[in-house]
Amino acid sequence: MSVTTSIFLDTRRMKKTKTYPVKLRVYTQSKTEFYLTVLDLSEDDFKKLEAKNIGEGLRKIRDQLNELKWQAEEAIKENRPFEFADFERKFIQHHPLLVKKQSRKYSAELPDMYRNEELPLDAIKRYKILSQHFDEGTIGNIFQCIVKKLILEGRIGSAENYYTSYRSFEKFKGNVLLEQVTVSYLMQFENCLLARGVSKTTIGIYTRNMRAVFNEAIFQDIVTSKQYPFGKRKYTVPTGKGIKKALTHEELLKMYNYPCDPNNPTEQRAKDMWLFSYFGNGINFKDMLYLKFKNIHEGFIVFERAKTERANREKPVLISVFITDDMKRIMDYWGNQNKSPNSLIFPVLDLNSNLYKQHEDRKMFIHMINDWLKHMQKELGITKKITTYVARHTFSTIMKNSGVSTRYIQEALGHQSLTTTENYLASFDDATKRKFASHLETFKMK
Repeated sequence: MSVTTSIFLDTRRMKKTKTYPVKLRVYTQSKTEFYLTVLDLSEDDFKKLEAKNIGEGLRKIRDQLNELKWQAEEAIKENRPFEFADFERKFIQHHPLLVKKQSRKYSAELPDMYRNEELPLDAIKRYKILSQHFDEGTIGNIFQCIVKKLILEGRIGSAENYYTSYRSFEKFKGNVLLEQVTVSYLMQFENCLLARGVSKTTIGIYTRNMRAVFNEAIFQDIVTSKQYPFGKRKYTVPTGKGIKKALTHEELLKMYNYPCDPNNPTEQRAKDMWLFSYFGNGINFKDMLYLKFKNIHEGFIVFERAKTERANREKPVLISVFITDDMKRIMDYWGNQNKSPNSLIFPVLDLNSNLYKQHEDRKMFIHMINDWLKHMQKELGITKKITTYVARHTFSTIMKNSGVSTRYIQEALGHQSLTTTENYLASFDDATKRKFASHLETFKMK
């Protein structure tokens, strides 16, 4: 695209000093922009700039304007493909001879609905990013805006995720400008973390959040799409090949029959909560802790995943779980005595506390469960690490190896796409592989 510059005198409106503003004009075939300089000249003086012999004052102004035009053309050459917004940000906003253009904003802003909302004091104390001051156009400025928005929406886990990502980038090269986050920067970041032993899965989480930061900055008109470093032939967010965590039938039987200490109800509760998750379609622990008695309908628990509730407002995806005898036993033993419709089935969280407090209580509860699962794992001699999440993987894999269709497993897990479900499913067990391999020898029987 051809871009042309010129210096001209805007004679549309005379000032009280009988002078007119001098402007830099930048134009393409489809658009023209005018940038105001700090200089004012009369029509006669502006015409004299073309003369050979002029006074020292006008000669100085002519040299300044010639230098401005040359610098603008050099900046345009570096800005390929040319975009006015990028040119303004990098050149106009910083040149001493030009008046800053105020039509664009360079700082992230919360949506209007959240402008007057106050952040929970607990969150401000925990997340340093909420009380920091960030320069305009920096990654910290956008990350801060996103973290605030997520907290005000009650999405505390996601807010914590973004906060952790920012800390990793800030530790790498500081709070850099968004325009400094290039493909090279992201590759260096990835290599640096790999050298420190950080998994590709974790790096993928961090860089995926940085991608969301860029999308937010483009949406808010802070940067242009030309500066976007992600995508085809640019930086690709890595995805780790996680180790499948499902238990085998034999390991699952050991867990089911594990003899808890009768004098330690906490150990028994940890085991029962894990089994409830497994029998309950691999229900996520967050969803489990928010189940209410009104979710029970004629022998089934029907609920919507908290993770996808916002995305599926128009078409909610409901998960229906048949209540097995084991699940009923666990609810009867550990369930709430108050069985009113809006009471939680498991009395772990206080719904009257703020969402940040509920998030912290949920984390502490899951941490306690995982500690006891680790103890059981060692006692049973199981080498695989058993966590609350393993119940979900075990449910999906047991169903798959039993011949259940992936489509049904997708519905049971509440996934929006089959791809997500397939990522959950572990490889077939060794016995199944041996059985399949035997099919290759059937020709011998003939």
